[in-house]
Amino acid sequence: MFRVRNFSVYILAGILAFASCSKPTEVTLKLSSADIQIIGLESISDLYIGEAACLANSIAQHIGDSTLGIYRSNPLFFTTSTLRKWDKRLACAAVTLTNAPSSLPSNPQGTITIYYDSTITCSDTTGVQRKGTITISYSGLRYGIGSTRVINYQDYSSNGIRIKGICTLTILSDSAATDSLNTTFKVSQVVNGGSLIFSDGRTITRNQNFTHQWNHARKLTSDTIAQYFKGGTANGSMKDSVFYQMVINEDLFYSHRCLFSKEFTPITGIKTLRVGNTIYNIDYGLGVCNNNKVTVMVNGLSKLVALN
Repeated sequence: MFRVRNFSVYILAGILAFASCSKPTEVTLKLSSADIQIIGLESISDLYIGEAACLANSIAQHIGDSTLGIYRSNPLFFTTSTLRKWDKRLACAAVTLTNAPSSLPSNPQGTITIYYDSTITCSDTTGVQRKGTITISYSGLRYGIGSTRVINYQDYSSNGIRIKGICTLTILSDSAATDSLNTTFKVSQVVNGGSLIFSDGRTITRNQNFTHQWNHARKLTSDTIAQYFKGGTANGSMKDSVFYQMVINEDLFYSHRCLFSKEFTPITGIKTLRVGNTIYNIDYGLGVCNNNKVTVMVNGLSKLVALN
């Protein structure tokens, strides 16, 4: 009898040990459609507000300091074929350069105007339709430390979303002096009074202060087109007037290859989005194209989310 009892104890202990080693039940984060919309809206405002800065840098790269700096009494126009070679997003645009009378090749001053005719229907290679005008007031050498580009919008929209605000780019450093083929430059990007106005009249507002590095190499040795550094911030209100704050916790990297595949989110990096009393930690992955999917964590629970 004593032995049977001992044997039963051993069996029970074995069952408990097995149970303790078995895989615990996984608890997945439950996100409502409103949560997913909030995360998507912040991402949309970042993408649309930031695009003009990217266009400004792209155009400045291709035009060059001598063209930017030599004063002309009449504006300089660029052909459609030239613009398409520079940047596919300019395929439907008319671009003019107007130099200031005080402009010099050593200290360029003037305005670049990007105009998308609102009376015609035209899409770039990624299917985006743009209408209206973007103006870029530039001062200083295109990669010169301290040079600025101030971007404004006039009745401008992208895919039917109207964009407003003032974006100021200031060059902080560049590599052109040591490597002309693989130019990278660090930029301060400050947006004041930014907003997206949707067709239903609702608005997302955005102010932001980022530091990022652009890769404009003639012969790309890296797939990274831009790196947004830790510490960048943004804030504003959502479509339902709820206030939000965003902080970059780990550097965000964007990929040439993924952008050309219509994947517009970063390929790696982490940011925090606070909306009301909820904090969303958003992880963009491990450095590969992610099909616009991110991992969202709230209170220690996570979920993979597609941002459309």
